[in-house]
Amino acid sequence: MLCGRRTLDPAERVSAEVRGYAPAAATELDLMAAAADQVFVPDPGVEVQLLDVADPAPGRRASTFETLTALATAPETGEGLLAIVTSPTCRPFQYLEAARALGLPAGRGFELIAHPSAWAAGASPAPAAPHVYLQEIRSVIQTASRLADDLVADAAAPRA
Repeated sequence: MLCGRRTLDPAERVSAEVRGYAPAAATELDLMAAAADQVFVPDPGVEVQLLDVADPAPGRRASTFETLTALATAPETGEGLLAIVTSPTCRPFQYLEAARALGLPAGRGFELIAHPSAWAAGASPAPAAPHVYLQEIRSVIQTASRLADDLVADAAAPRA
């Protein structure tokens, strides 16, 4: 399971979502460890490995592309297909970034799924605020443009 090392801000730490499954969490890594415990501990046949990605510079959080690139090059991930789980709202953006970071340069196969909305929203999921959807639409358009540029550059690169 891949995540960053970012420290949660105070509002995140007291949110109902975090208090619901990881009340002691101080970082994204703590959140991921708590989620892994909750979901996979009941199945002794599942081995979970946490991989955290360092921030690229002090005070700067790793981007999704940087995080996925670190995943593609980490020896701990082996060579098989990767499963990527994200929120339903972020799925299109995450898919395009995974294609850029994992599929195109690294040749890695991946499956990207969205977790059930109720995981993030509690018992009665409410739709995200409009600005959240607009931000994700903007991110998808920007990432699609970057992926198109990468595909053009890859097609033009000399083959060995």
